[in-house]
Amino acid sequence: MNLNCFTYKKETFTCKKCNWTGKGDELSFGEFSEKFSIVDLDCPKCFELILSWIAPTREEVKEWKANNNNEPTDWDNLIY
Repeated sequence: MNLNCFTYKKETFTCKKCNWTGKGDELSFGEFSEKFSIVDLDCPKCFELILSWIAPTREEVKEWKANNNNEPTDWDNLIY
């Protein structure tokens, strides 16, 4: 699986703690470190950490959109 901050909503996840299973768009935003731009996504049932990543840069958002037919992302506000 090529999981990243642009594709996670379409992927299926299972929580190791409570066995919740669902799509990435159902995950809850957890902690966010502004200093390091780290985003955590938590289980919507028990709030266990499911995944985290470093938020993309403006250049990464522009590149993703250019290579994916200008598909909308959660990060579009970074490029304006």
